[in-house]
Amino acid sequence: MIKKLLLILFIILIAVGIGGYFYLTNANQYQTDGTLQLEGLKGEVKIIRDEKNMPYIYAENRHDVLFGQGFAMAQDRLFQMQLNRMFAEGRIAELAGASALQLDIRHRTIGFARAAQKHVQLLHEKEQQDLAAFVAGVNAFIDRRESIHLEFSLAGIQPDHWDLATPVAIIYYMGWSSSANMEAELTLQQLYQYLGKEKFTSLIPIHTNPDDTAKSKELDTEFMDMLAHASSDFSTNLTQAWLKDTPRQLAWGSNNWVSGASRSSNGMPIMAGDPHLDSRILPGTMYACGLFTPEFRAVGVTIPGMFGLLIGRNEHLTNSITNAYLDVQDLYLMDIHPDDTMQYLMGDQTYDFDAIEETIKIKSNDGWEEKKITVRQSKRGVVVNDLFPQITNDKALVLRWAALENMGPSLGISHLMDAKTVDEANAILANSTMGCNNITLADTEGNILWRTIGSLPKRTPGSGRMPFVVQDTTDNWLGFVAADSMPMEKNPDKGWLGNANNKTIKSSYPHYVSNYYSPYYRYERLVDLMSSKEKFTPQDHWQYQRDIYNTLAEKLAPIMAEALQKQESTQDMAEYISQWDFMETKESVATTIFQNTYRHFAYEVFVDELGEDLAMVYLKNYYVWQERFEQMYLKGSSDWFDDQRTNDTKEGMTEILQRAALKAKAELTEKFGSDMAQWQWGKNHQIEFVNPLFREGTLKPYFSRKFPMAGSGETLYRARYGYDKPEAIEFAACLRMVADLADDDKVIAVIAGGIVGRTFHEGMGDQLDALMNGESLYWWFSDQEIRKHQKSVLVLKN
Repeated sequence: MIKKLLLILFIILIAVGIGGYFYLTNANQYQTDGTLQLEGLKGEVKIIRDEKNMPYIYAENRHDVLFGQGFAMAQDRLFQMQLNRMFAEGRIAELAGASALQLDIRHRTIGFARAAQKHVQLLHEKEQQDLAAFVAGVNAFIDRRESIHLEFSLAGIQPDHWDLATPVAIIYYMGWSSSANMEAELTLQQLYQYLGKEKFTSLIPIHTNPDDTAKSKELDTEFMDMLAHASSDFSTNLTQAWLKDTPRQLAWGSNNWVSGASRSSNGMPIMAGDPHLDSRILPGTMYACGLFTPEFRAVGVTIPGMFGLLIGRNEHLTNSITNAYLDVQDLYLMDIHPDDTMQYLMGDQTYDFDAIEETIKIKSNDGWEEKKITVRQSKRGVVVNDLFPQITNDKALVLRWAALENMGPSLGISHLMDAKTVDEANAILANSTMGCNNITLADTEGNILWRTIGSLPKRTPGSGRMPFVVQDTTDNWLGFVAADSMPMEKNPDKGWLGNANNKTIKSSYPHYVSNYYSPYYRYERLVDLMSSKEKFTPQDHWQYQRDIYNTLAEKLAPIMAEALQKQESTQDMAEYISQWDFMETKESVATTIFQNTYRHFAYEVFVDELGEDLAMVYLKNYYVWQERFEQMYLKGSSDWFDDQRTNDTKEGMTEILQRAALKAKAELTEKFGSDMAQWQWGKNHQIEFVNPLFREGTLKPYFSRKFPMAGSGETLYRARYGYDKPEAIEFAACLRMVADLADDDKVIAVIAGGIVGRTFHEGMGDQLDALMNGESLYWWFSDQEIRKHQKSVLVLKN
């Protein structure tokens, strides 16, 4: 009897489990076949989906194809679109409660949503019509109230209707995230205050442009001149508060290059682009789709919530994007009037702050709470002291952002799908003022072009590198660099163009651009690869995107091996490094030893004089210190190598390297055991993709995937770990694309995640395996290939 009852119970449990599985699997599905009647269309829209769930949207006019894009994107990613807008609008506390309040205050203070509302009014009619068509498609899906993402119910929120300003707010948020150096300015300010001028000069950042044949100065002389007027009158607590936990969900890195017609096997340019973003939250940062009308045919990706395509190709043109790291943000230290905190001083002139009232809604156990804040706006920007009410100061730290002062009648980059030549695209991009990007372009006429977009301030000499002390009404911004004077290059003799967030500006360029770039290591490797043969195939480019050769290690590892060989307790580590080919494979033990010793070495060099907190602020900002540190390392001597905590001993580079290696050895032994052969890089270097609702907690393992990964922050196959979390990759490719303009059938492309942002849907992360193992997936481009790979057809009618 008991056996029979247990059998019945077992059968019931299996039935409940199977039923629950099928319920959950079907609970987050949506209609992809058949016909829907929707108001607002001028004609018929056809949404064809392929084996990846990627939508190819056909319409007879521009309005309807953008309406279709909005509808299809909302079908796939509405919850993610809602999160993106809530980040941009400073409304995350509505979802996450009081823990997100500080983030919302920050974003309300910067004012992405306010800027969007203002900018929409300045747009020309065609731009507003495009926005209206896209927004109408999004709202059409929301209004149906059918197949709304299950995530909304699980999160306890409802989708909001969109208006014209909603996508523009997301564009501003994206532009802010690509802006360069405010955190760098604050880091340098802390170092200056702590070290004083003389010691600080030894840490001024160095950035190299390998293509600059002119002798570049080792130091930014204008930076040196600026130090004569630098101030120590800053609240260290204030700068630390800003630098602590500053999220940039859409922060851009990237590799991008194009081989011209003469350097490509098929006689047409080939574009390769792999943007680097934190795409660890599924379904990933990029959304892929195709847009087809009698006017244009285009496939590519955009950020969920933005219309058009950022990266991809049309019939005549292909493009990709990297971050140019323009310095478009400045910080100012201004005096607050001693008798009235709503007034400020510039020299002997008194001005009133404009008061901007904001109300933030906060989720709580009792429902909702509200917090009202006042944002103080000066002539130079918003006061950021108010973000940190626990910090009192008689000074105002003011943030200025160029994008807020240079709004135009077009959003620019979203219209690349209209261009037929690189010159037409160049004219369109001249209107892009919010981002800070290098755009690489190629057309079917064989032209290739690279240009920088964004609003670049013209500054008085020396300003912009660190916070600026306001002493009078003189403005250090003298206008903006004209669009046709921004950095660019067309059809170079070498037959290819590219960059990897490195310094692309030559010493002959007349304007200050930035003091914050990625080190040159990835670009140096790209130059080597593009010099390795005369002509390239699409598969060559596809493989180069996964190249794991570390040019920094090529320079530093032999020196490290020599130092470790001199100490018996690290000779086994030296043996691995000395035999290394500098390929950072998942199986490589030498990579693990090098990366962890390098990391500990940098910490040991700086912690004695900076202290732990400031040393970590400095070292977490790789772009500020890596090239400077490389110079010290290669020179082999520096005052920084002497540990100031050991007064009776003067250490050199060898001693500190040995100390760092022993710390790395102890750490790795604790993690993986004493058998050094087990210290493979893939065990210590992994990327984890998680569901947005189950990032932590007991359910996380059921909704996440973790992969060992080759490469590092210094390789073209980008896999950068957080300095204080070496086991966790935080920055990798969110897209890999190779577009051959000689191939009218397809584009090789894979995204980090999947098309569909719905838990339990197979499209949530179905491209991850291909992304990680290098498999080629495709965006279909010709009607023939799209029909061949068609898995569903949804028709939208008025």
